[in-house]
This record gives sequence, C-alpha cells and structure tokens, in this order.
Amino acid sequence: MPASPAPQLQDSSSHGLPPHDMVPPLEASSLLLLGGLLHAAAGSSYNISQPPSLSGLVGQSVTLPCSFTFPAEIKPVRAPDIYWRRQSFHGEFIYNHTEGFTHASYRGRISLVGDPQQQSGSIQIRDLKVSDTSTYFCRFTVRWYSNAWKSEYWQSIPGTQLTVQAAGSSYNISQPPSLSGLVGQSVTLPCSFTFPAEIKPIRAPDIYWRRQSFHGEFIYNHTEGFTHASYRGRISLVGDPQQQSGSIQIRDLKVSDTNMYFCCIRVQWYNNGRESECWQSNPGTRLTVQEQPTPEPGMPMAAIVGGLVGAALLILALGLTAFFLTRRKGSRQNGACRSKEPGRPEAEKPTVYEEVREGGFGGPLAASNPPAVPHKQDLVYAALTLSEVDAVSKKPAVQEAPGTETVYSALRV
Repeated sequence: MPASPAPQLQDSSSHGLPPHDMVPPLEASSLLLLGGLLHAAAGSSYNISQPPSLSGLVGQSVTLPCSFTFPAEIKPVRAPDIYWRRQSFHGEFIYNHTEGFTHASYRGRISLVGDPQQQSGSIQIRDLKVSDTSTYFCRFTVRWYSNAWKSEYWQSIPGTQLTVQAAGSSYNISQPPSLSGLVGQSVTLPCSFTFPAEIKPIRAPDIYWRRQSFHGEFIYNHTEGFTHASYRGRISLVGDPQQQSGSIQIRDLKVSDTNMYFCCIRVQWYNNGRESECWQSNPGTRLTVQEQPTPEPGMPMAAIVGGLVGAALLILALGLTAFFLTRRKGSRQNGACRSKEPGRPEAEKPTVYEEVREGGFGGPLAASNPPAVPHKQDLVYAALTLSEVDAVSKKPAVQEAPGTETVYSALRV
C-alpha cells in the first residue's frame, strides 16, 4: 500500500520476489538486470498525499483527506479499495470500505467521503472523542488484469496526526496549511469549527468558502446553493455543519485550481432577538494542483527482446563458467588431473579462456561442432569452450595432446 515526490514505500505485495538474503549472488544479480530492463518499459507513479496534521474538538466531525495516484498504464477492473490504519504504519485497521469493516471504536462514526474512482480515499470521523487522538494512515489497493490477475497496494508513510481536544468557549476554525492533488483527481479541503457552548443555533451553521486571500471572492455557499462558475459541478459539501464540519470536495481538479482557500462560518441564534456571528480561517489552506506524471515512453519491442536475449546469454555464460570451474577445481583436488608439471611453480598455471557465440548468426565455433539439435527460431545457441592446455598424464613417459572440452546449451526466451 509512486513522481516525483519522495518515494512512498510501502509494503508492496505484487512483485513475487524472494527476500534478498534468500537469492544466490548470481541469481540476484540476474534478477536485478532483468528487472531493470522490464522497469524501463513502464512509468511508475504510485503516491499518496495526506496533510501532516489536523485538529478537532470533542463532539465535532473531522475529515481526513487522502488522494492517491498509480501508473497511467494500469486499468483497474474496479474502483480501488480504501483502507485506514491508526497508531503506526503497521497499526491496526480501523476501516475498509470494500468489505464494510469498521473498528468497534469507530462504529457508526466513520464514512467514506472521497471517491475512489476519482483517486480520493478521504474519510470523515464524526462525534470526535479525546481517544481519537492518533496518527492515521491511508492505504489503497488497485487490481488489474494483464495476462494474469495482479494487484498492488500502497500506503502513506508519515500519515496524518489528529489531535482532539475538549470543546472550548470560543470561535475557532481548523484547516490544514497545505494540500496537493493532480489534474483530474478529487481533493477534500477539511474545515472544522467551534463556537461558544452557550450559543444555541436556530439552524445549521452556514458554510462559505473563499479563494485567493482572506477577503477574496466567494466560490461556494451551501445555504444559498451558490457555486462560482469556475467550479460549477465540481464542488460539494462533504462535511456536516450540524457536526461542526464545513469540509468541501473539489472534483476534476485543474491546474488553475491552485490557490489559497478560506473556510468561513456563520451561525445564527435567538437571544431576545436574532443575532449572528461570522468568523473565518486565517491563513487558510494552500492547494497545489500539478499535471499528471507522464508515463515514461515504452522501449521498442526489438530493444526489449534484444536486452532480454543479451541478459540471458550473460547469465548462461556466468552460470556455466562457475559450474565448470568449480568442477575442474574439485577434480584437481581429487588427483584426477594434475596441472603442476615437475619443476613448474604453481603460480605459472596456464590461463583458461572461454568463448560464447550465437549459433543463429554464423554457426558455432569453427573448432568444434554442436550436438544435433534441431534449429528453431525461438532458441538461442551458445557454445562455451574451455581449453585445458596443462593436461599432463600421471605417467611421465606418456605425453598427451592438450584437451578441449566444449559445452553446448539451448535457452528458450
């Protein structure tokens, strides 16, 4: 559960590779080589954005924003699954919207207000308690089909620190200082507020939002049903004013939505006459909207195939060399073939050379013939020749000609 922003690593489950310390050195390097070739053919832009901190008061509601991205070439078979954890990166799950799971401590108080199809997994927690103070981590899972069922999950590393305090006796508004999103996504702008306990509103508080500056133009008024032309059809109220939350969601983000946003509250009550009070966030929330990351251009198929063939030949050559050098070393230790002649220092052993050649391009080495293997277009033929120029008979009276050992192998790619 990318870009690029700092990597959001994360416990990913779809790679299927064994732990590094369980892979032999040669095999590990081969996997890295092939993995690099395959990775170059696709972009990678997994990312999760959450505000670092939020605050709320007992009895209020709070919206925990979460927006995410995944590589553009992935075509999910359904909306991404949204999970939330608390306390730590590997803490207990408190919510899973796909399976309808809610932790007992939050039952009846959590709801999904983001739209997973719009790459938003924001949730709202109602009727806050001091015990809700914790760090909350958003995680998403995406599933797709590409010759086989695949899935990937990604999770925020720092999460969002939520602080819940007892209700005060003053007017207050809480907004995160900054949020970010990508073009086409949705983003939730949180806003929670308080007012003196002695005030008994005659109706739900009015919610207003401004942009640009503290005295900037209004873009939304939920009571009068007003929406600025630039946001028409894209803004909706996701907070509950009765629960002292005025959070809004902006869908189908545009680069031009980058701006400062200010939440404004108006409450009315009756005290020997109608009275009202209006107060506003300062300094508001800075929203930054960026273009979707462009996937890295795919490598031409010929380059991919050529790279894989080259990697396969390299792996084959290294593996055969290691195998036969190990066998030869063992045989010398057992006395079957001595490389030291009388009077020759051990350090003067002749050098062993090997040569690899593709049988499909000009045939095998001229010094030897390959075994009778039917030629197929989907096979690559390789010849490995080890020249043993120091082979000497155990009987000094008999001198044998230098021996040559040739090994052939076929690798299907």
